[in-house]
Amino acid sequence: MLEKPGQKQMASDDLQKLSFRERLEKDWTLRIGAVLLSLVLYVIVYLLIYYSTGWTMAIAGIIPAVTVGGVFGFLPGIFAGILTFPVLFISHFMLEGELWSSGFTIGTAISGTGAVILNAGIVGRIRDLDVRFRKSLGERKLADVVLMENVQILSRQKAKLQEINNGLENAHAERKKSVLILQETENRLEKLIGISTDPIVICDSQGRAEKPNRAFCEMVALTEKDMIGKPIHSFSLNSPGKYILETGEEICIDEDHLNNTRKKFKHLFDKGTMFNWEAYLINQNKKIIPTLNNAVCLYD
Repeated sequence: MLEKPGQKQMASDDLQKLSFRERLEKDWTLRIGAVLLSLVLYVIVYLLIYYSTGWTMAIAGIIPAVTVGGVFGFLPGIFAGILTFPVLFISHFMLEGELWSSGFTIGTAISGTGAVILNAGIVGRIRDLDVRFRKSLGERKLADVVLMENVQILSRQKAKLQEINNGLENAHAERKKSVLILQETENRLEKLIGISTDPIVICDSQGRAEKPNRAFCEMVALTEKDMIGKPIHSFSLNSPGKYILETGEEICIDEDHLNNTRKKFKHLFDKGTMFNWEAYLINQNKKIIPTLNNAVCLYD
């Protein structure tokens, strides 16, 4: 894996900021160096004790054993304590030229080594508990950081949802307002259509009457209830022939007139509007009424 420029320098700086205990846990070479230093101290202390008292003391092995336990933990400390037993024999033999002496017996060797093992084990156990505690503390801090990040994310999401909700509420209010305005406009339009003196009828897409005003109903001699649903072409002259108008005038409806009427309807549906179309309506009383029509298609 490639390292970014300055990454090693940053790691070194972070390591220098740590305590000596934390540096020992992170730096393997420092741990080995501490153990080697303890071995040198062990040799020095051992020789000082021997040349000052004439005795070889197993308790001097506590230096490397405790160091190993403090640096590597409980089991390595126990193992290092056990190793002091054969090392003690070798050291005594090298200095005295014999395995046992009056100051160095099997009992003193075992008791001294036992004390070394006990101390190394205690120190190693304390070290393991300390590492576990610091690891647990680090995990808790990390969990707290993650929790705070999640809280911030949730807070941002809540704010965003609130913003969306406000937008939806505003849109709903605007839509409600628009619906009220539309309803008011429709009511006003219906009133205007209703009171208009010009005959007006609103039809569906099939040409059936949906909303005729009073003037139209009076013209075709039907009530609004009877008018609704009737095809608007049923009130037109659709057959050729001669007819007498309400005014007494005689007219002639031929095929050209009917074809022209069909073209007018086609123009209406193609263009959406039709103006000044002359047509003749026949009402329920069989009266023929000349009309000038305007039509507009309303698209949904």
